[in-house]
Amino acid sequence: MSAARVRLPPRRRGVRLWGMRVMGVTATSGLLAIFAWTLLSVYAERGGTETVLPQATATPAPAAEKAHAKPGKAKPKLTPSQRRDRAAAVATLGELGYRPVTVKTYAPGHLLHVLIGKGEGGRRAFFFAGAKYLGNDAADDSTSVEVVRAGNRSIALSYRLFAEDDRPCCPSGTKVRVLFRWDGKTLAPQTAIPPSAQRRAPSA
Repeated sequence: MSAARVRLPPRRRGVRLWGMRVMGVTATSGLLAIFAWTLLSVYAERGGTETVLPQATATPAPAAEKAHAKPGKAKPKLTPSQRRDRAAAVATLGELGYRPVTVKTYAPGHLLHVLIGKGEGGRRAFFFAGAKYLGNDAADDSTSVEVVRAGNRSIALSYRLFAEDDRPCCPSGTKVRVLFRWDGKTLAPQTAIPPSAQRRAPSA
């Protein structure tokens, strides 16, 4: 008696083939990734070209911020009357044979004004009250005298005295400060003015 033929179920060719394709693609992708990583490693070891990223440019400050910057302190302008008084003071120096070293010491807003005049014999301080000429600091010139402080009714002058063996041009001794005060009628020094022999060059 012959055995009956047993039939096996049909093979699922489509599912098996699709699975094999997926596995093949996955394996290929893995190999490509390994290959790419290897190339990058070799390239990095040999020194590849670096990519330079563009740097951000500093943004300029807006015009509004610049506008908030503190402006410099403007010098007060002289009134026409103050200009006339100062011009008259400069003219007085010229009539007496002097020229002002600077007009910045005039201080038009004060009651008492001073100009240091330079002449052939040295320097001398000229005091004014408005347009009125009050007089000088001393009866003779000094080699070195300057204004160190100016108030409304008082002015301090500094005299550089001559030391022994100083050249006629260049006193190197101590500085003596003398305060002059104006009371509305009289201009007077508050301390003694140094002697002429100490204020002037020995050969003068």
